[in-house]
Amino acid sequence: MGYLYAMNKATQESKLSSDTDEGVSHRLTFLLHRIVSVLVDASSPQFRSLGLSIPAARALVALYEGGSQMTVGKLAETTSTDLSTMSHILRRLESQQLISRTRLEGDNRVVYATLTDQGRSVGKECHDASLEHEAVLLSDMSPDESALLKRTLIRLYRNAKAGFEP
Repeated sequence: MGYLYAMNKATQESKLSSDTDEGVSHRLTFLLHRIVSVLVDASSPQFRSLGLSIPAARALVALYEGGSQMTVGKLAETTSTDLSTMSHILRRLESQQLISRTRLEGDNRVVYATLTDQGRSVGKECHDASLEHEAVLLSDMSPDESALLKRTLIRLYRNAKAGFEP
């Protein structure tokens, strides 16, 4: 019994050490990049078939989930996109008749992006695809593990913002 226990424990420790190996392939920055690369490869054809880039699809999802209307500044913040890039994305979405842009009466600095009916439909497709991608990523995790992962990623994002932005 002692031998089997020792062998089982050694096997478990071996698996654990290979799962937590500190080599470059297990470095957090590399792991995050690898995950994003897989997601981009998986989602690009789907969004391209809708005439969208991934950043444009993210903007539509944010608008769809945000009640169909948002200021350009809030949309840029929500999607972690700089304002000039977001303006470019919105120009393209407007030319595709997926959104409209309007300036706030009395304050021309504030611009609202609003989904059109067609944009709401495409936004829902992108939203559903985003949920499907998330389900794949979390497929072997319990709800508690999924919640912990999301909380940890939010902390990592905050740490990155605080540590790398001026």
